[in-house]
Amino acid sequence: MRTILATTYAVNPYKGSEDGMGWNYVCQIARYHKVIAITRCNNKKDIDQYMESSHDPLYNNISFLYFDLPYYLRFWKKGGRGALLYFYMWQWAVVYFIRRQHLNFDIVHNLNFHNDWTPSFLWKLGKPFVWGPIGHHPFIPSIFRNDQKFSEVIKDKLTWLTKKYFWKVNFALRRCVQKANYIWCMHDEVKNEINLIGKHYHVSPSVASHDYGWMPEVSNDVFHVLSAGRLVHMKGFDLTIKGFAKFIADNPTCKAHLTIVGS
Repeated sequence: MRTILATTYAVNPYKGSEDGMGWNYVCQIARYHKVIAITRCNNKKDIDQYMESSHDPLYNNISFLYFDLPYYLRFWKKGGRGALLYFYMWQWAVVYFIRRQHLNFDIVHNLNFHNDWTPSFLWKLGKPFVWGPIGHHPFIPSIFRNDQKFSEVIKDKLTWLTKKYFWKVNFALRRCVQKANYIWCMHDEVKNEINLIGKHYHVSPSVASHDYGWMPEVSNDVFHVLSAGRLVHMKGFDLTIKGFAKFIADNPTCKAHLTIVGS
């Protein structure tokens, strides 16, 4: 059994999306290997509470360490504001934190935030380096921006220019790609943007659904549609609503109900 050191910036067993994926990845690795997972300090309370209440033998293979930059380097970060800049700084500084711990491990794995345009510096630790899953949101075509606020259009375009800078110019990202021993890509566009010719990589989705063996009771005479995610323009809920409205118009005798879940 090997020991995997995984940096999991976002990991929380009580949350979904990025945090939930981080938690489930750590648990999956722990099925076969020891895991030393390093995450932010604000995740400690929920992780400790969940592990103490669950008593899963799997947790014997998991050790969590918590790291944050000093307050004077992070006081400006509020929720999602400044998250990507802080993540970049955290990625760089965590390498020095790991060295100070004098840990023994066989493989180092940069597990999330999942950006293929934010470099990891874990290769500096001199161990086999796995990067991923990584990916990016594609640029939104103008035809889908009709209902988007002008300020959001400008923000999206600036974000895309930033991604292009990292993909094409940033030395740290090129070094990360060069040093990675294995890269997990979330979609096909990754290998095109960061040029993975000659690299060991594979392409597969980073999310999955699980059959828990139960289904909520629903009426057999109503067609139910469920759409879940963050309620932001990028997720395309405007298309969901328009598509559902067209379905109703084209099938006037069908009883149908759309449920949107998010915040």
